[in-house]
Amino acid sequence: AHAALFAGGESLLKVRLLQGVASRLVDGLTRAVTRTVGHIISRSLSRQPTEDYYCYYCKEEELYCSECAISEKQTAVIDNAASVYGAYYGDYYARAYSADLYETFLKEDY
Repeated sequence: AHAALFAGGESLLKVRLLQGVASRLVDGLTRAVTRTVGHIISRSLSRQPTEDYYCYYCKEEELYCSECAISEKQTAVIDNAASVYGAYYGDYYARAYSADLYETFLKEDY
């Protein structure tokens, strides 16, 4: 039984270890990048420069505070949607890419 682990020049143990590490790396990176990039893109596409202006003057001069409050509420809604969709698609693609990686390792002739 132990001889089968070390047959063919490359050990099955090394292959399984590499497969496990690569799969976990792809899984973790896919989830993290998807969630982070989703927040960055949603904020950059949804915020207007005037919103920053309003909030700056609200904090410094107590002007435009109602506009700033509206902006903050909209930002919270967008952040929530980015979190929900980022988590869903991050998990989905992490599983998909990890499964593809697993299948690739199984098809290789080690």
